[in-house]
Amino acid sequence: MRSLDPSAPVAGACDARLSAPIPSLARKKRLSAALPILCDAFDDAVECQRDRWDFSISVRELSTAGVSGVDLRWLIAHDLLAHKTVAGQRSIGYQPPMPGIELVLTGQSRFVLTERGRRFARAFDGHEQETGPFLGPEVESVPVPHWDESTRQLNWRGRVVKRFRTPANNQERILAVFEEEKWTLRIDDPLVGGARDPVERLHDAIRRLNGNQLDGRIYFSRDGTGKGICWRGE
Repeated sequence: MRSLDPSAPVAGACDARLSAPIPSLARKKRLSAALPILCDAFDDAVECQRDRWDFSISVRELSTAGVSGVDLRWLIAHDLLAHKTVAGQRSIGYQPPMPGIELVLTGQSRFVLTERGRRFARAFDGHEQETGPFLGPEVESVPVPHWDESTRQLNWRGRVVKRFRTPANNQERILAVFEEEKWTLRIDDPLVGGARDPVERLHDAIRRLNGNQLDGRIYFSRDGTGKGICWRGE
């Protein structure tokens, strides 16, 4: 089992907003077993509509999978991985890392992928790529869904997934925001106003989005907090 060195803080962490990370060949090999574990945890949390930390992965599990402490710090510094320590130490959450951040790992550290990390992991498997060379030129990007407001159609991979023939304001608002955000894996609940309970309103809109699909290959779900919406392709 590879040892994880919970050593002193690492200063001068790279700013993940400046460039997309490209792992070395050796690091790719080490990450190949750990990233699927983290991906499964991320997706299970979405499917079960639970907080991602409910499915967090321990430092021991990732160590057993073959990653080093340096690998984990590299992922955290690029805003691909979030971690916190169960024993109550300060957590490093989803905010982009800044120079001088403390990347302290202990035996009690637990980890979850960030949304950017989930896209990175999909690119690692050859399924998807964020703008920028995450894994080098050999990884090709794949299409994301497209919401055409003029025709009121949701398209993906050359097929019509859903077509609206009558007004569906809440569903269309959600799709419009996903389109504006270039189909990031999660968006905040964009439905506002009215007297209806927000949680019930969001649940109903998601249920309707998943229903009556012509080519049912896109699944929408709540993010586990009641304040966001996620999507994934089937």
